Amino acid sequence: MSGERRPNILFVYCDQHRPDWLGCATEYPSDIPVRTPNLDRLAAGGVRFTNAVCPSPLCSPSRVCLAAGKEYHNNGGVADNLQCYAFSNETFYTRLRDVGYYTFQAGKLDLSKGLDIPFSLPSSKLKHGRLSMDELGFREMLGVIGRWAERYDHYAFPMDPYEEYLERRGLFDVNMRDMSSRKHRRCSRYLTTPTELPDEYYKDNWITRRAIAMLNEAPPDRPWFLQLNFDNPHDPSDITRRMEQQIRSRDIPGPHNPGDEFTSDNHLAMRQNYTAQVENNDRLIGVVLEELAARRELDNTLIVYTSDHGDMLGDGGMFGKGRWGWQSSGVPLIVSGPGVESGAVNTDPVTNLDLAATFLDYASAGVPDDYDSISMRPVLADPTARVRDHVISGIVNGPARAWRMVFDGRYKLVRDSRANGPKLFDLTDDPFEETDIAVGHPEMVRRLAEFLPEYEPVTPEPYVMVRPDPLHPGAYNVHAGAASSVANPVYSVEVYHNSRSVGEVRTNLAIINIPDLTPGVHAFRVVIPDEGLTAETEIVVT
Repeated sequence: MSGERRPNILFVYCDQHRPDWLGCATEYPSDIPVRTPNLDRLAAGGVRFTNAVCPSPLCSPSRVCLAAGKEYHNNGGVADNLQCYAFSNETFYTRLRDVGYYTFQAGKLDLSKGLDIPFSLPSSKLKHGRLSMDELGFREMLGVIGRWAERYDHYAFPMDPYEEYLERRGLFDVNMRDMSSRKHRRCSRYLTTPTELPDEYYKDNWITRRAIAMLNEAPPDRPWFLQLNFDNPHDPSDITRRMEQQIRSRDIPGPHNPGDEFTSDNHLAMRQNYTAQVENNDRLIGVVLEELAARRELDNTLIVYTSDHGDMLGDGGMFGKGRWGWQSSGVPLIVSGPGVESGAVNTDPVTNLDLAATFLDYASAGVPDDYDSISMRPVLADPTARVRDHVISGIVNGPARAWRMVFDGRYKLVRDSRANGPKLFDLTDDPFEETDIAVGHPEMVRRLAEFLPEYEPVTPEPYVMVRPDPLHPGAYNVHAGAASSVANPVYSVEVYHNSRSVGEVRTNLAIINIPDLTPGVHAFRVVIPDEGLTAETEIVVT
């Protein structure tokens, strides 16, 4: 863009929004009466991609891949939500910052989820909202914890700026009680009653207000990059009373082949709440667009909307992420702004991993040679152009999550660790991916298999962390266990303190309380005999 004014970049990155839950998304095998006028407006003025996937349908891996510009198998070792971003992998945020962009973000960044899951240290969390801000490449940052970490009531004090905000207004306990009631995974879905929080204090509403305040504090003499991270439409199914009044009477189709875990009324309520969360996101995007219009910056702002992954929402009896079905691995992707074709619908296979190179391209920042990310700018200017012939996704983590897939826009080939051979699906004839046609199409299997990374199981990785007990001054908690690709792993975990055994727990996460450690160096060791694994750490007590 030599000689041209570089655009501002507004990147709206939500959590768990599946691609068919848009008012303008009419090509999917569903008829969802969701009202998204602002996203529809962006799509009408830009390019909407109907076959977009994420690099890995789990929060941290997907976001890490994008930040690093690398596919899942190259992303620096973030296989699931237990690992943290490797700073040796420069982020595209850093490159934008280094070429003069004012880079800032508001909301759940989730590049180091291992620091905000329940067994980590609350006092070192996101209390100031700027965890690893410089290393990640931001000039300003308002980080918050994710929906799951927010629900653990054994940390009965604020852990991030949002919870501190609630505490100052006397609402922290209200939110904590509500989140605690939803903390079990099954409850997080079917408990669809509204939160007691007033609408003003709902998390995404607060994040948006803060993002606008940060935008107004940005230097006026340089282009800016704002990443606005919405928590929703992620479970738990908490919505405000205002949102419930707008959604509860609406009829929404139920899941395809839902199984018998929930009643049809349960499914309706869950899908109503999910719809309300999506519509609230859309409303907030409208607020930001109004702000940009008031600042006279709409014409020179590249606006991108996508999600880190989707949500099965009961289809096939499954919920959440981690699956190769398009409801989980697929994402909405809308791009609007200067140099972007207006009103185009692109049906080619694309990946939102390519946003990293796209942002750098628009910023004239240069795309590193080792990036797997490819700039989408040619397609945005000319929707008949093509960047990729196929896209890949995959994950190695937890129940039904050990797989790789390649997708060419019609055919999807899946290599699943639980299956004897690859599975092939024709999404044109079989939109819900129920009929494996691999046996009858060996040439198609061979063609797609050339692009499919091998599935490699993850060896269990032991960990041991010693943290002060937040509720008992002078006491410490030893957190120990093993990350694994095995579904619901259970290990015999032995914990030693200064070579003396202090406990044994059969679990994948042991939490042992040790009161009143004396001053000095204390050594801790974890042993998982069945796997022949050990991990050690030391702390200094003053």
